[in-house]
Amino acid sequence: MSDSRPEDASAVDATIIVPAFNVEDYLETALRRLVEQTHPSFEVVVIDDASTDATGTIGREFAGSHPRVRYLQQSLNEGVAAARERGVREARGEFVWFVDADDDWPADALATLVAAARRHRADVVCAGAEYLLVDGTRKPVGALGAPRELGARSAFLGFLRGDLTGHLWNKLFRRDLLGTIDFTRSRQHSDQAMVAQAIAHAGVVALIDVDVYTYKLRQGSIIRSGSRRAESLATVSSVVRATAASLDPALLESPDFRYYTARFDVLSRMKDAASPAYGTDESGRLVREIRKSLTAPVLWSTVRKRDFKRFALLTAARVSMPAFRVGIRRGGA
Repeated sequence: MSDSRPEDASAVDATIIVPAFNVEDYLETALRRLVEQTHPSFEVVVIDDASTDATGTIGREFAGSHPRVRYLQQSLNEGVAAARERGVREARGEFVWFVDADDDWPADALATLVAAARRHRADVVCAGAEYLLVDGTRKPVGALGAPRELGARSAFLGFLRGDLTGHLWNKLFRRDLLGTIDFTRSRQHSDQAMVAQAIAHAGVVALIDVDVYTYKLRQGSIIRSGSRRAESLATVSSVVRATAASLDPALLESPDFRYYTARFDVLSRMKDAASPAYGTDESGRLVREIRKSLTAPVLWSTVRKRDFKRFALLTAARVSMPAFRVGIRRGGA
């Protein structure tokens, strides 16, 4: 592993971690925007996950001319979770913010997050964010509601409901807190497992109503690409279940956990099983397995939340996969 770092090894308020794999088209722009953050005390750590394009050249050269930036290269491509874990190990900041090279953020994003962490003495800060869709439409991320402070259990319930999302990039974490979690090695959705564990171990989770991030959905993004996600979804679901049980075993029978099961464990897995990534036999096997989790209480949880789109989709999935596929094509949840 190669290592490029500034001579000054003193601590900083925050470390911005940028996992990077074959992002030559975006990395330089991202780093230029990050070093322009208005917060006075931070570093940027780029973890190159063994890229095969010019990502390494760009990262090394930028780090060589910008003292705030460090470039670190993985010897093997181990995935984004491993890159983030190494970034946390290398971080010198009291707080950690994860960003992706192909997204966008305002110049005062880090200052906003750190100020909120100090004001609330928070272990985790959850801020507003937006999706920028392929057609240019913008949509808010999650539904945090009014600014407030939450304990671990209340924050975890918000996570189960989907109000507090499983994304990393609109959150600031106290670095010491991240030492308590397992950086789950799943190809997709590893960030959701990280968020679930972190908030379950947090003392204070602060919610603020300021947008700090724009996530850009692209045609080739891993979530939209039709890749096989069954293993990752099952892995992340098991981590969330184990985290809920360790926080309070009663949560596993709660309406909020059933709703999480409905919208993530069942619906996401069913969408994956219906994708062209699988042959007919394998898709059928996955559907039969997923339907075992689609119990009446799980289905009813969507009605309790007045989430009628998911209720309709899950009802279709329970009885007719052709009807389910039609619902997905028509823009279901």
